[in-house]
Amino acid sequence: MLCNDIESQIDFFQNKMGFEVELGKGSFHFIAGFTRISFIKSDKYKRYHYCFLIPCNKLAEAKLWCKKADIPLIIIDGKDEQRFESWNANSIYFYDGDGNIAEFIVRHNLQNDSNNDFDSTEIICLNEIGMPVIDIGMTQEYLSSKTTIEPWKGDTTRFGTQGDENGIFLQVNPQIKEIWFPTNDRIEMAPFKVNVKIESRRFDICYENGEVSVS
Repeated sequence: MLCNDIESQIDFFQNKMGFEVELGKGSFHFIAGFTRISFIKSDKYKRYHYCFLIPCNKLAEAKLWCKKADIPLIIIDGKDEQRFESWNANSIYFYDGDGNIAEFIVRHNLQNDSNNDFDSTEIICLNEIGMPVIDIGMTQEYLSSKTTIEPWKGDTTRFGTQGDENGIFLQVNPQIKEIWFPTNDRIEMAPFKVNVKIESRRFDICYENGEVSVS
């Protein structure tokens, strides 16, 4: 992902989230569960929406942990936690150091309870990332044909998802759905690259300017 205020972003992930940050030339990365996440310095600001998966019995602890770490939660209609019935999931939202919309989600179907105290080492993976596209159906067909990643829930008009509960692309049509829930922040086509392993094969998925390519 790109990052405009790289100093604030490093401070956020290192000092507030507690990750071991590795610095590069105009970039940094850290390990969150079984995912490696990199941010690269950019002169242009781009807003992302992404989500971390945590054990399904740890959302209450994660709230307290965020409070102690001085990470304010995003409140909507007086609630700091959102329930998604059709996904059997609950989430809390917050901003990272560069103003991206971040999220902790628990997916109860995964039954991945933990007996450990909650901190950043309890994060299982980067679980979702926003992939705004005008033609959701065409994007899903292309990704499925290239990677075998199948559509999940939602629709092909306004808001679709592709993947499964262990990792999902949030495919929104920004001409119809203009803001990221639970904020008033406009959806942007912020570029990213993802390397995923499906069974024994690896795929590089590149998203840029609303288009997706796979190699």
